[in-house]
Amino acid sequence: MDAPALTTREAPLRRWADKVVEDPNGTSPAQVDALRAEGLSEREIFEATVCVAFRLAFATVNDALGGAP
Repeated sequence: MDAPALTTREAPLRRWADKVVEDPNGTSPAQVDALRAEGLSEREIFEATVCVAFRLAFATVNDALGGAP
């Protein structure tokens, strides 16, 4: 089954989440500005970033201990 198309609001969040996972030190103010330009608030950007970081941390712990998600 094909994944549903992302909305114009979800697509930038998806790109942001990918960047945070792949290279968190490589994020830039311009990328955060792009999220703001899509209408996301400071709080929404922060919450999305924390959610991605927590998920990554939990996945790392599961991997290290051989736990299943």
